[in-house]
Amino acid sequence: MFFVDGHCDTITTIMRNKENIYRNNCHIDIERFKSFDSPIQVFSIWLEKGKLLNPFFYSMEAINFFKKEVLVNRNYISIAKSYCDLRENMENKKISGILGIEGCEAFGGDITNIYKFFDKGVRIFTITWNYENELGFGAVTKSTNGLKPFGKKAVKVINNLGGIIDVSHLNEKGFYDICEISEKPFIASHSNSQKMCGHLRNLTDTQIREISQRNGIIGINLYPYFLEDNGNADIKSVIKHIDHIINVGGENVLGFGCDFDGIDEVPDGIEDVSDVYKLFYEIKNYFGEKIAYKIIGKNFLSFFKNNLNC
Repeated sequence: MFFVDGHCDTITTIMRNKENIYRNNCHIDIERFKSFDSPIQVFSIWLEKGKLLNPFFYSMEAINFFKKEVLVNRNYISIAKSYCDLRENMENKKISGILGIEGCEAFGGDITNIYKFFDKGVRIFTITWNYENELGFGAVTKSTNGLKPFGKKAVKVINNLGGIIDVSHLNEKGFYDICEISEKPFIASHSNSQKMCGHLRNLTDTQIREISQRNGIIGINLYPYFLEDNGNADIKSVIKHIDHIINVGGENVLGFGCDFDGIDEVPDGIEDVSDVYKLFYEIKNYFGEKIAYKIIGKNFLSFFKNNLNC
């Protein structure tokens, strides 16, 4: 089965735990990916608050750590910077790893660092994590302020470089600033429906429509408290969000952004990435094979074809 996932925190998790990418005690490793056909995984760099004294340095350290892991396991995995890289990896039956930054405090307030990250292979840029940074405000801050001047400039630079803007975690006013500023489609790599679960991290119906109309992608997040208000989530909870988002934004807007290794709880019936098969078959039973294949990978792949230039 072909699988694309828009967000995981595996890099910084295994680095912190002194584990490796081939086999570990986390949600994702190469061993478990072997059951898929040339999967594509966005590996995002996320920084704990203790690392924010020098976010650029620690982000680069994490990228270098991951590149060493990829080099050791080069027979199985390769970093992809473009759609052409994705196609080549698929032909060679390799895992594709796309690098992302989760929370652009990693820029350290310096616009030139965006170019450095892009040169290092980073292609997906999540504007904020939960808190305020130099670009804007996270959704859980409850701020009504939009993007800061540095954030608006950063969006334009990322657009010009050919990077992908990610609005997951961003507050609502910042989201609509992205709508005004970005000249290219953007994604919410790991966000669900606020109508189905009222958490501030989830998307309103209007936001879902905006992303869909701009040919963007929404990645379904498996964190139980983004699926159910009481946190008692299972695979049926995932289906509930998929059904609603399809009804609001259509079948082409959906993918997965499971948030593996960034969440400390998972829905009942899901343990790690190897259980994605269960999600696929449940989606197939509810919506049919065509939509199931779109959500499990084809929609994200089409997005990358149109937005990751060779």
